[in-house]
Amino acid sequence: MPGKLWRPTCGCWPNLVGQGSPRCDRCGKRGVPAGWQYGLIELMGVYARLRGLKPLGDHRPLADKLFKGTTTKCLRCNGSGLLDAKRGKTWIDCPDCRGLRHVYIISREEVEAIRQKVLDAYPNAGAPWTWPPGYSDS
Repeated sequence: MPGKLWRPTCGCWPNLVGQGSPRCDRCGKRGVPAGWQYGLIELMGVYARLRGLKPLGDHRPLADKLFKGTTTKCLRCNGSGLLDAKRGKTWIDCPDCRGLRHVYIISREEVEAIRQKVLDAYPNAGAPWTWPPGYSDS
């Protein structure tokens, strides 16, 4: 389940962008809300939905090489895939990237061709995949 991020305001951790606890574990000062983050299981699902490939397996080095540079971080959600809802008490999927954190900068046909190259080399690497409704075709 996605979790809320908090940005420390105390200075104890000057390079920390966000943490899962609202209070600094060093001084106890409350931070400010900094959006949302997926957990590991959700990130695996995002990978499968974005690429149409399983998130784990021998195919990953090839898939990562072929897909490198084909997406850009979503500007609306800053690559989190999630936005605040109900005054920051819960989240919604970002409508621009459909919760996928990134948007393709290549065409749907190019994505499908890359995916097929991976599947040709690793037939069992596939995960259910459809082009997200409303997602840009580049």
